[in-house]
Amino acid sequence: MRTLFGLNYFSGPEDFCRRQQASIDSLASLPDSRVINLQFQDAPDTIPGLELAAELRRDAPGVTGRPGPRKPLTGELFGLLARKAAALGYERFAFLNSDIIVTPRALAAADECRQSNAWVFARTDFDLPGHSRPTVLPYGQDFFMIRTEWWLANERRFRDYILGERIWDNVYTAILLCHANGVLLEEAGCNWHERHPMVEGVSPFGEYLRLLATLDAPYFSLWANFCEARLRARAAGATPAEERELQARCFRWHPSPQAVAFQWLRATNARWRYFWRRSAGPRPNAPTPSSGRV
Repeated sequence: MRTLFGLNYFSGPEDFCRRQQASIDSLASLPDSRVINLQFQDAPDTIPGLELAAELRRDAPGVTGRPGPRKPLTGELFGLLARKAAALGYERFAFLNSDIIVTPRALAAADECRQSNAWVFARTDFDLPGHSRPTVLPYGQDFFMIRTEWWLANERRFRDYILGERIWDNVYTAILLCHANGVLLEEAGCNWHERHPMVEGVSPFGEYLRLLATLDAPYFSLWANFCEARLRARAAGATPAEERELQARCFRWHPSPQAVAFQWLRATNARWRYFWRRSAGPRPNAPTPSSGRV
């Protein structure tokens, strides 16, 4: 199955650019694939030899009304990539963080689950040299592959989270596993990520992220419940097949009428509070949740 890969390259320190180049080189070597660099229309960050698609128009400061780094929105990134894939005749598209190294095994693993419309990959962290101390991370997802036709028919399900911030990958994973017959692939070595120091701090976009987390609270809760169940299953010695069955049980979308009504009230209240606070002007930001129920 032909795949259109997209990433959002951006300039940085030499070591960071080295990791990004490793990702680009890995994608260029994959069969039946093509790679594009998704960038803002007015200020593209280019790299020689990487196809450019400078068509992004919206950013985090624009949608939140808060000053901060100019980060793309996940919904716009995925939507642009899906429409590019459709125009170019690619059956599926994949978006990944710009420092993820993809192996042919990832494509093979997705092809083995042909009944799915989406494939989400857990990353394998490693240390240099020689991919030492490989560890499959159980929580964050940096690599999504989706059937083009399915996304274009279901784009409305996905909100405009902020790339590089928390929450969005867990919510997107839950939505895909609920509605796209998606699968979370946690096999070691499908994609690699070199460990590096993480920048921690308070996000200037915290209120916006908390709003979206509340609007998508049912999906976020499904993800949190799955993580808890997976820990228990692994402690009991669950096989990969049993973990796959656990995914299917946990990500079922059958909310009761009472749950739908409660979520509507919660979302209405969250929207009111968000827009009231935004109209009142800047406020101190608080840390945003990265896991658990909201």
